[in-house]
Amino acid sequence: MKLPSVNSCVDARTLGAKCDECPLNGYTPVLPQVNANASMIVCGEAPGKEEVIQGRPFVGASGWFLDRQLVALGSSRSAMHVTNALLCRPPKKFSDLQWKQALLCCRPRLDAELELVKATSIAAFGGKAAFTLTDPTGPFNKPCSRDKIFSWRGAPLQSGRFAVMPSLHPAFVLRAPHYKEVFKIDLKRALYPSKPWVWPKIVVTPGAEMISALEEILQSNQPIGVDIENMGDPVAHARIRCIGVAIDTLAVSVPTELNPTEEMGILSKILASSNVKVMHNGQHDLLGLRDWEWVVNGVVFDTLLAHVVVSSLLPHDLGFVASVFFDAPRWKTLFKVEAEDRGLAMFVTKPIEDLCKYNACDAWMQRILKDQLEPFLEGTL
Repeated sequence: MKLPSVNSCVDARTLGAKCDECPLNGYTPVLPQVNANASMIVCGEAPGKEEVIQGRPFVGASGWFLDRQLVALGSSRSAMHVTNALLCRPPKKFSDLQWKQALLCCRPRLDAELELVKATSIAAFGGKAAFTLTDPTGPFNKPCSRDKIFSWRGAPLQSGRFAVMPSLHPAFVLRAPHYKEVFKIDLKRALYPSKPWVWPKIVVTPGAEMISALEEILQSNQPIGVDIENMGDPVAHARIRCIGVAIDTLAVSVPTELNPTEEMGILSKILASSNVKVMHNGQHDLLGLRDWEWVVNGVVFDTLLAHVVVSSLLPHDLGFVASVFFDAPRWKTLFKVEAEDRGLAMFVTKPIEDLCKYNACDAWMQRILKDQLEPFLEGTL
């Protein structure tokens, strides 16, 4: 398939679009900015008013902003293949169902188009772009996360031969400029992909290996990441299912509900040690631990409070904060499938081994976040 040049009159059906089934049938298509030798693909959601007038994607305010960020990162639009998930501009009153139908109708066109491009890295701007560039029936889009770009942005999602980097749409960033640096971080990761993410050694099964790992943490002189997973509000005496502790190379989650006696004995020594304890929203965990008579000593470094000081206008949940500093897989979203909100059912019904893995990731991420946040705090107190 050979794509026509920009501004050519074309029937989008010839490009693979299922226009007859699309709620935007009859609208004016805005063709992609074709570059078969592009180093990266840029995909937005749909054309805006200025794009329809000029017949090219990303030529309005969003395009101007994108161009500036590309240049600042050592690249340019000329090195990009620029397109949109939809060729046509939807009207203002366009329901979620119509959006989904239109995206699915335009997806065959987008697939055929991207097969012409050598690049394998895609910057997907906006939830609808991320939805259409990953399997609409796959794990990244269940049960209804297609518009929740904050749940997935910051780390690549593998979809076929493409590494899709979901990010905020430039139009959103122009309305909320405090997200500019977040957008630049995502764009840089798409332009210059890093090595695949590697988690530390994680131990979640009681036994000799866990005992050895806990002893290693106890003997270290490092700050220790600490996290708990309980079954509700600690004020209501919610039962703790597991407790995670971590140093920079190792994370352990002790399934306290299984009552592994020797492991819990070493864990109590870790919590009572004078090592700095690194927590996220530490008051919640401290209340829960003390309610169940776990003694916690040492100075507490709270990564949530530290991030409030560093970036007061941005979200402070652990998943988002980690995604700013690291291109780690969005482990919280994967664990709960969608969203970053703390749905209680997940913490009550999840098998203990799965919950422990999640808990260990939390504890370790808090531990390594301390090293990233602390330099920003120097001179602020």
